[in-house]
Amino acid sequence: MAAVTRADFAPILLHRKELRRRDRLEPPVQWMLDMTGSSLFTPLVPGPGTTILDRQNYQRWKVIFGSYKFAHPKRSKRRLIVLQPLAYTSPDYPMAQVETVLLESLAGFCSVYFTGMEVVLDQPPLELSGVKKITKRVHRTTQREQLLVGDVTKYMKSQSQIKSFCLVGITLVDLYPSPYWNFTLGQASFSDGLAVCSFGRHFNSQLDGESPAASDLKKQINNMWVLIRVISHEIGHLFGLTHCFYFNCSMNESSTIDEAITQPLFLCPVCLRKLHKVLKFDVCRRYVLLREECSKLLQFIEEALKTDSVSNEDSKPEDTELTMKTSDPIIDGSVTDCPTANGDITNEEEIEQEGRESVCVTEYFKKSIQWLDECIATFNN
Repeated sequence: MAAVTRADFAPILLHRKELRRRDRLEPPVQWMLDMTGSSLFTPLVPGPGTTILDRQNYQRWKVIFGSYKFAHPKRSKRRLIVLQPLAYTSPDYPMAQVETVLLESLAGFCSVYFTGMEVVLDQPPLELSGVKKITKRVHRTTQREQLLVGDVTKYMKSQSQIKSFCLVGITLVDLYPSPYWNFTLGQASFSDGLAVCSFGRHFNSQLDGESPAASDLKKQINNMWVLIRVISHEIGHLFGLTHCFYFNCSMNESSTIDEAITQPLFLCPVCLRKLHKVLKFDVCRRYVLLREECSKLLQFIEEALKTDSVSNEDSKPEDTELTMKTSDPIIDGSVTDCPTANGDITNEEEIEQEGRESVCVTEYFKKSIQWLDECIATFNN
């Protein structure tokens, strides 16, 4: 099947008649429509078995979000996203929770990514240790404890005291969605306004060749990209966005950590119009702010890396360039209560542990900044 193009399908439009009335569209929507044929956004070739019903166009999303607003009139009007750190004390997890400096950076990024929403951290972290209502198991391969993600979200909801548009849990514990599956990086419930993201497979794993003194710092820095990628994807689901099958996009589904990490950080024109409809942001201004935020994160990573390299030059004379392993199979971004949505799931029998590839974490930010520069220039022209 050929790649989706504007000529044969216009998923960004409410109706095809909008093509004939292009001059009546808002300027940001006109730009999004033009960008469907731009080299900035690469169309996807639908995989085997993918039908048009699997793709959530703008019209279909508007119906879904309209039903959500009808069912939850108060929550849908709120402009607050709450990030809830989740702590878990266990010998299996040396790092019990995400460090505050990372959480603050993450909140700042999300407030720009979802311009129009206020993003706050609900401190102190919610402790999950010893909660009897949360089902646990020991993973047969890693021999580490895992928590059932559905029980975690229920417990989060019962303990939350803040009225918000959505509540997002952040944990370093490995999660699993059902007894039949391996693990998940995140799961979101659109109707409940709840999501939880797990980074246990990143923060509590040993990096190749690292010295003990550099371990914690390197893990924190090394996973900054993973944090913002997974969080932005899961919160996107809480705005009713399902997995995108039109372009390379932040909302693409993924079945391996390699896919989850290397996919774009930004939304394609189809998904961007959906988010723009809710938040009414200035599209170009949002891109400018995203560039500033990515530059800040890159500078923070490079400075921390430089400091870490100097302080550990005796224990590790070779270059301490940050790298990420990118081949672990995952269940990422599974969505509940969202029509036409499918979670990215990998059966435990399909695990492949070979073919690992190391990638410098700073390269992802540099490529994103370069893409934003091109995007801003195109918008201004």
